[in-house]
Amino acid sequence: MTEEKFRKLIQHTDKMQDVMNYSICVLMILGGLYFISTTLQIIGSNSKDDNSIFVGLFLITFGLYGLWRIPKDYQIITINSNNSIEEKNK
Repeated sequence: MTEEKFRKLIQHTDKMQDVMNYSICVLMILGGLYFISTTLQIIGSNSKDDNSIFVGLFLITFGLYGLWRIPKDYQIITINSNNSIEEKNK
């Protein structure tokens, strides 16, 4: 299989999956911001709900990681080798 055939084989044409993944990441970031904002409003009157900050930070971090990772899902890295097929199989 040539490199061009391989690229066409794994190339995804369903953009709806990417839109859904980006939407989930944005919703996670917005949810994290919501948790942090409500926690900061509550801290002035009652400091029992401090753990919501960690939940909010986790959601924001996970959402940002997803936004960074989605474009990298279909990148192909090639490593060229001058070895024979027998040496490559070893």
